[in-house]
Amino acid sequence: SVVAEDGSAAAIRQPEIWWQRALDDLSTAHEAAGGEEHAQVLYLRMLAWREGTDQFRQGNFGACKCLFSQSPEYKSAEDVSWLLQSLKPEDAHSVPRVVGILALGEENAAKAAVALWTLALRPQHRPLITECGGTELLAKAVAHYSDNAELQAAACGALRLLCMGHRLAKRNRQLLVSSLGGPQLLTTALRSHPTDPEVQREACGALRLLAAKEPQGAVRILDHGGLRLCLVALAECPEDEAV
Repeated sequence: SVVAEDGSAAAIRQPEIWWQRALDDLSTAHEAAGGEEHAQVLYLRMLAWREGTDQFRQGNFGACKCLFSQSPEYKSAEDVSWLLQSLKPEDAHSVPRVVGILALGEENAAKAAVALWTLALRPQHRPLITECGGTELLAKAVAHYSDNAELQAAACGALRLLCMGHRLAKRNRQLLVSSLGGPQLLTTALRSHPTDPEVQREACGALRLLAAKEPQGAVRILDHGGLRLCLVALAECPEDEAV
């Protein structure tokens, strides 16, 4: 990431804004030439390539490989929607494609997060989701789309499942604590959606795993006010036993 001299949030996000504008201009040019469908496909592929490049620079090679390999598969926006709508819990073969869709904008990311939560309900799918970069891309979606309650609930729920019950669960917990800002992301979700029981339930569940099994995770959760937020969740959602 690029940090400006003044350190402001707007300045830090400026390269991302420039990239988005370039994508918009390119797709608009294709639409103006009568190639609207081609513009949509190009837009999706470039989003995937851009995120793949970012993940490569961060050393997340599983996510990078998934994004680069899936990019040529995008033939139309309808294909993406159809895949997510037709997904079944047993569809392990769809995991790489669903993980890749997390990089294709907020609307697609929200649907992909729900799909990954569904797939992760089966413990045998969790290692594959992890190996495809699901942990990294779910965490990034939580960070980028903090106002989207549907995405926050589903992504926090998927992260919770990825942190338990399979051979790579410890790796995911450590990654969330050490590199992905998991305690901060999860406590921010709790703050942003105080009256949404699904967000509260899933974020609290993920925090519990990080606190109970990763000592450094417990410290960072306390640093971000996680204990108070979990107590508030218990008070605000008394009817939800899972919280």
